[in-house]
Amino acid sequence: MALLITPDGTRKKIEPDRGKTFSLQKLQELVEGYIEIVPHNGPKIFIVNEEGIIKGLPYNCYGTMGFFTESGHLTHLFGNVLILEPSELE
Repeated sequence: MALLITPDGTRKKIEPDRGKTFSLQKLQELVEGYIEIVPHNGPKIFIVNEEGIIKGLPYNCYGTMGFFTESGHLTHLFGNVLILEPSELE
């Protein structure tokens, strides 16, 4: 089960649309555009809108909290943030 975090702090558990994995179409729907997998330290996968900054999507401080890249730097996330298990990715 994935977790969707919106910029206003709303958290919603999301079930994969195809039983065990999310389709690309569903991922794009959840982040409202083209997806980007953001590399980080940890076992979960973070997915955001690839054009979040360009489109002026709001900063997601709730999705950003505790998020560090593989090099240990803080990355700011914009728009909806979807957090899922690697096994849920098609």
